[in-house]
Formats: sequence, structure tokens, C-alpha cells
Amino acid sequence: VQGVTIGEITQGLRTFEMSVKQTPGRMNLIPYESFHVLLDYAHNRASFQAILEFVRNWPDGKRIGVVCAPGDRRNEDFIELGRLAAQMFERIIIKEDEDNRGRERGDVAKYIEIGVTQENPKFDYEIILKEPIAIETALKEATSGSLVVIFPESVKQVLALLKQ
Repeated sequence: VQGVTIGEITQGLRTFEMSVKQTPGRMNLIPYESFHVLLDYAHNRASFQAILEFVRNWPDGKRIGVVCAPGDRRNEDFIELGRLAAQMFERIIIKEDEDNRGRERGDVAKYIEIGVTQENPKFDYEIILKEPIAIETALKEATSGSLVVIFPESVKQVLALLKQ
């Protein structure tokens, strides 16, 4: 109907890959020093659950999450994301977007923190509101074989930070 040939569809399927170039911000697994960084713009329950299965199966090292969500969600949504993050990672750094979409600074992090501690009151987490500092902290804590998962506000900004 759209004039796309079977050959074009076949070529598209054969050359598709989850990469920063073809799918920026969607399951971008990036080798970084002696560990890996996973960059994904997951920001709701369904996307966190999809990432959870991948992260749980990571074979080596620490699993560290740099976690946040856009401020225009319900409080219970942030709490649920915190609970899922605590199931996914061994260490969490809770950050906030610069644009909190009308929320007070620290409000999103507070509700994510509630979810983390509901899931596990002794969980290893920290709140660092500024995204670049949160990411730098996670990268410094990663050991050989680790996986650092970043849920960014801006994929381009995080990629630039990683290149530095």
C-alpha cells in the first residue's frame, strides 16, 4: 500500500540495530572503560519493566541505576518506579530533570525514594538532583563488568557527557 518493496523491508530488517545512531535513547548499550552504560529514555512502568528483565540478567559487576521520570506523572507513578528500580539495581542514584514540568525541586526524587524504601528499607541509594553530577557519580562507582543504566532527560546531553 505504501509502495515499499519486500526487498526494502528485508534490507531494513537485516541492517537494523539498537544503536545510538539508529535508535538514540532506546536500549543503547555502550562500552565504557571496563564496564557498560545502558542509555534508555524509560519513563513509565511498562518501560521500566522492559529494562528490568535485561538488567536482572546482566552477568557481571554492579548494576547501578541513575533514575528519574518527568514531573508530570502522578505521585503513585513515581513510587512505583522507585519500587521497580529497587528490584532492578543494587545501587540507585535518584536525580531530577531540569524541567520538572511544574513540580517543586526535590518532589519527584522524594516520591521515587518512597518507592525504593518501600521495596527495601535498607537499599543502597542516594539523591543527587543534578543529572550530570548523578551520572559522574555512577560512572566513578562502577567496577569492571558493571552496568550503569541512565534514564536521561536529554539523550544528546548524556552522550556528550560520556564522550568527555
